[in-house]
Amino acid sequence: MSNKSPLLNIMLQSLNKVTRNLVRDFGELENLQVSTSSINDFASKTEGKIYKSLHYDLTKSRPEWGIKINEDFEGETDKYYWVVDTLNGKTNFVHALPYFALSISVEYNNEIISTVILDPLRDETFFAEKGKGSFLNDRRIRVTKRASLNSCIFSIYSENDKNNKFDFSNIKRIASSYSSLTREFGSSALNFAWLASGKIDCLFI
Repeated sequence: MSNKSPLLNIMLQSLNKVTRNLVRDFGELENLQVSTSSINDFASKTEGKIYKSLHYDLTKSRPEWGIKINEDFEGETDKYYWVVDTLNGKTNFVHALPYFALSISVEYNNEIISTVILDPLRDETFFAEKGKGSFLNDRRIRVTKRASLNSCIFSIYSENDKNNKFDFSNIKRIASSYSSLTREFGSSALNFAWLASGKIDCLFI
């Protein structure tokens, strides 16, 4: 059993507050028979509600901190920040693919010192604090100990950035040549969480 700090509890409570509505909205998406633009609007409204709730809770709990939500930035402090991703894997969410997450981190002097990643559909909460280890639902997690490539699962996350010179096709070729499996899931936050818990063995991003 992990010993959660007051800071972790703030993040966990803020995320849990929006989970039920997010899961409900995801269920609605699976049943919508409307245009693509309507689905995108629906997903944006869902993300907007998450944004509003998390922004309110976090700034209320630590009004002196800065906050970075998605592409938005508020605050002048150069010490503490909330760093929030309201819907990591939004494209998956829009297409009713059950692989997305919400995340909150604390940044201090340009270093992440605490993080929570919530997978609402699987009811899995990954969290970590600097020097205290990583956990999944209060159970300690560790990276995989697999030593041979032929028993590993590779994961790749790419946002199709034209300026990205990394050759992902070469990574797939290497994985295939060693009879490994390569997966592209579509949520960088969950990719990191799954890497930390040993569900995948290697992540290229």
